[in-house]
Amino acid sequence: ASRATVISLFLTPGLVRAGGEIKKLTIQPDSTEVRLLLNVGERGEYRGYRAVILNADGTRVWSRGGLRARRRLVVLSIPARLLAEDDYEINLTGLTETREFERVGDYYFTVLKK
Repeated sequence: ASRATVISLFLTPGLVRAGGEIKKLTIQPDSTEVRLLLNVGERGEYRGYRAVILNADGTRVWSRGGLRARRRLVVLSIPARLLAEDDYEINLTGLTETREFERVGDYYFTVLKK
């Protein structure tokens, strides 16, 4: 029987695109799941969150609503097979008390395959 292999990456909003080092995630052939830990910092007071992952072309590769923050982190668990070698952007929005979504932050990372 094969074991599930999970890879995790901790991300902070912004930080790239204006120069600086983009976080890299290397996916091995036996990787089954990717966990992206999004630091929301002081912005962890929303009723819920919605995350959208876009590739370098701006195509949506994954999205999920109804997410919660725990200890100032929103955790995304996605199948590793959905991420090809590419640059990615995560748009995270938060649900306010008035039931409107507002931008929490944008997170950037690059996927490499072994």
